[in-house]
Amino acid sequence: TNNGQTCVMRLLDREANLISLADLGMNEESLEWFSRLIERPSGIFLVTGPTGSGKTTTLYAALQTLNRPDKKILTVEDPVEYRIPGINQVQVHPQIGLTFPRVLRSFLRQAPNVVLVGEIRDRETRLRQAQRLARLGSFARDMKTDQVWIDGIGELFGSVTNTELVDRRGFLDMLHDDDRSEFEATVARAIANKAPSYRAQYRIVLNTGGQLEIEELGEFTYDEAGAPLHLSGTIQDITERRRAEEKLEFTQFALDSAAEAVLFLRRNSSVAYVNDAACDLLGYSRDELLSMTVCDFNPLLLPEMIEARWHEVRQQHDYAGGGFVFETIN
Repeated sequence: TNNGQTCVMRLLDREANLISLADLGMNEESLEWFSRLIERPSGIFLVTGPTGSGKTTTLYAALQTLNRPDKKILTVEDPVEYRIPGINQVQVHPQIGLTFPRVLRSFLRQAPNVVLVGEIRDRETRLRQAQRLARLGSFARDMKTDQVWIDGIGELFGSVTNTELVDRRGFLDMLHDDDRSEFEATVARAIANKAPSYRAQYRIVLNTGGQLEIEELGEFTYDEAGAPLHLSGTIQDITERRRAEEKLEFTQFALDSAAEAVLFLRRNSSVAYVNDAACDLLGYSRDELLSMTVCDFNPLLLPEMIEARWHEVRQQHDYAGGGFVFETIN
């Protein structure tokens, strides 16, 4: 500059404790939504923003929440800003060929549950590999010719190349016989109503005889007369998510039917879930309890006691979970 050289330094305190999701400043609704999002067994989400906006802080807070012995977590970063015990973190080193694409290729063979990619700048390589990890593909359909261009879907379906122009009939033939007519009806209803988008779920039958659960999101482009010109969207393999949802349904049934009283509390001590046995024990209806905090039906349990317990669990990395033991006053 006209005043001489200038530089900007980013100083990282590696000894500082990383903050949790609850300390990021999200409101309760956003926190619950984000917490559910990162617990999904499949999918991809991007965190974007200018330098210093909190991208890394947000991602590391999410990693801390997910960091449990039953999850294999891999990260590729440049640089690794904070080391987190229990997580396999890799720092790229282009001088020796340890690049983002090379690390991501190796990750695909490691059967990870969660992958953090520090940067996605080279759209043709890193984004493709991120899609593969997320089991995500995209498509575009010319509504006049009925030709469908697919990208990143070949590895999901195992029947076409990764990028290919296919006939729509060939695509529909891959759908399960019980799902094909409903899927076509969903798209037809969207066109008839001139809807901008649609969401559909169906099963794909693989050449091997196996099946995939698929969720498709499509968006239409219409001409001035209202006729559809173009359809584009994404296709995601949600097979693992559906299996997880089924397990959650079984767990929900077991909790609802349990003879013991069961309550789930949020960090602010409000009741997030309660079963019938707890309602009978405490003498409140389900709606009443869901609008209360644990302190409302146990005056001896003070808010600061709950906060202290949350802090203790976080500090001790009590992955198996912690609990409160108290007697109710009714």
